[in-house]
Amino acid sequence: MLYPYLLPPGDLFVGDYPRPEERPDPKPVRRTFYGYPIQKLPWPASITTTYYVRGNKFKLNDMHLGISSVTRMTYSEVSAVLYARKIHFHGSIQSALAFLHDCAHHLGDLKKISLRLFPDLETYAQQPAPAPEGTWTPPTPMNLWRKFLNVMIHNCPGIEKVELFVDKTIWNVAPWKKGISTVMERPDDKPLVIDFGCAEDNGPRKSYLQHVARFHNGCKFTLTIDEPEGYCQISPEMRVKYRKALEECTEQEMADRPRFDTKCRCSCMQDNLKHLVLDWSCILRWE
Repeated sequence: MLYPYLLPPGDLFVGDYPRPEERPDPKPVRRTFYGYPIQKLPWPASITTTYYVRGNKFKLNDMHLGISSVTRMTYSEVSAVLYARKIHFHGSIQSALAFLHDCAHHLGDLKKISLRLFPDLETYAQQPAPAPEGTWTPPTPMNLWRKFLNVMIHNCPGIEKVELFVDKTIWNVAPWKKGISTVMERPDDKPLVIDFGCAEDNGPRKSYLQHVARFHNGCKFTLTIDEPEGYCQISPEMRVKYRKALEECTEQEMADRPRFDTKCRCSCMQDNLKHLVLDWSCILRWE
């Protein structure tokens, strides 16, 4: 097989361009744009940017994707090889949604994903390499987290492995002493409130972690929680036990979940710069 030579092995990383001047020219590469929150301002503000796709062991220019245009069969085979590798969504949830939006025809080829969750609405974290220098991951809004997982769960039937990295703030805010089931339901120890951007009229409100537990029972799930810096009310030994218990609780909820395979629909709009702009209602309209 020539594909290992034409498509070098390695993981893909999806994140945000932090400065508009670093965005790629939209003409040769079709990419959706979106609002990216600006860090540490006394008022809500954002810039219009797009996402990057980078490899950890190769440059995208090293990939000979032109072979995919030879026949329909090679197109399908190249797509399967390209998207079967692990894809790390460690940028903003907006960048992940934009990537899925632009790769809607290949969602069935996704196999392994790695997600990072920042449930604390005040937390920004610097994205690791291969992200551009100075790139920060903003907090994760519940309505966009749910929409992203809706797309993954309903449109990506081939998902085999899900990794979830949770920010360290959960150690000091989650009600660990009330039991793991309580942490699953209320990881921030606050009552679940109505999110008007995410109406769930046909069932009870779900937490961030419960939405992850909606993946089908054929997925292998792993959970990692960042180690705290400074004082933590939970001892190192108990942190190991709690993490393992929370991982097993998620797997148990996934055990009864079916596998979905639904086609994706979207309706795009354009801004005055003729860039594709992500309309949050366009990818899927699941309730």
